Amino acid sequence: MTHAIHVEGLTLGYDRKPVIADLTLSIPAARFTALIGPNGCGKSTLLKSVIRTMPPRAGRIDVMGQPLNAMSARALARQVSFLPQVLPVPEGITVRQLVGYGRSPHNNLWGRIRGTDRAKVDEVLARLDITDLAGRMVDGLSGGQRQRVWLAMVLAQNTDIVLLDEPTTFLDINHQVELLRLARDLVATGKTVVAVLHDLNQAFRYADHIVMLRNGGLSGCGSPDKMATTPMLREVFSIDACIHPDPECGRPMVIVRKP
Repeated sequence: MTHAIHVEGLTLGYDRKPVIADLTLSIPAARFTALIGPNGCGKSTLLKSVIRTMPPRAGRIDVMGQPLNAMSARALARQVSFLPQVLPVPEGITVRQLVGYGRSPHNNLWGRIRGTDRAKVDEVLARLDITDLAGRMVDGLSGGQRQRVWLAMVLAQNTDIVLLDEPTTFLDINHQVELLRLARDLVATGKTVVAVLHDLNQAFRYADHIVMLRNGGLSGCGSPDKMATTPMLREVFSIDACIHPDPECGRPMVIVRKP
């Protein structure tokens, strides 16, 4: 399997207005793909189409080689997990309970959590350094803490494909870096990560594959070295920037020139 997700002639929109029109795109398997582009270009909408909360007006979507419209909800939940941009704040639910919901696609018909499920919950709580929050109510947490708790639920789902919509929102710089390194760790285990990112330097530093969207279409895709160019950034973001190697890792680093 070379592509985790493939869309062909995809058109998506709200009401009568198309947000994405006739898009054909492949997301490589076992890689970290960053979706970047101006606000309103369709990045989040594209992720929503993969989890079937945004039905296509035209075109098709394949997930791990299977037509999306032929997959059951349970089968899809075992393949794809999703961290949304706007996170609900459930009342009367502890952190451990919320993270445990991530095991639902793997439970029996009665939804009972087994020993292996509890072990997975403990593992992701420890991995995100939130074990001390396990007994607290989710609605009593800060925005950054809730972001990490919801991410823990996504990781507990243990899917081959992880979709993250602006995952660094509400996180301080330390936890932003931690999350992006976690994405790299997931890829190292064979998982596919697709994230909407607004920080270009974070995208170019941590992602393997860059997808640039603009006006509902594809401006280009490829490695950070291929996509981080002055002409491409001028076309997509209307900025005048120079590109230098990051002194820490050698990846492209964007510096916007003075107006």
